[in-house]
Amino acid sequence: ALYRTTIRELKRLETTNKSPIYGLFSDALTGTATIRSFKVDAVFLTKGLDLLERYQQIVYAGFGVHAWLQLRLQLLGAVLSAVMVLGALLPCYLVPQIFGEDNLVLEEDFQK
Repeated sequence: ALYRTTIRELKRLETTNKSPIYGLFSDALTGTATIRSFKVDAVFLTKGLDLLERYQQIVYAGFGVHAWLQLRLQLLGAVLSAVMVLGALLPCYLVPQIFGEDNLVLEEDFQK
């Protein structure tokens, strides 16, 4: 539940911060002559770079959230695998009289 709410909020922030970038780019394309005539191209450039930096911070946070989820899922898979292996092997070695000593596969059986 924590991942879902976090990623939803990050996606919302990502889309709301992407919109001004597109708007600035569209304004720069349509008003290229005006921007050059008033010599404010440096202002548009710095504003665009600031918007891109803010957008990249949000995307980077999204990468961190995805990596966090991936790590948690891998750890969960490793723990479940270990529990399954231990659940399958431990009863045979802890209580051999239930399973019988003949049913155990020993190292000597492989050497024959």
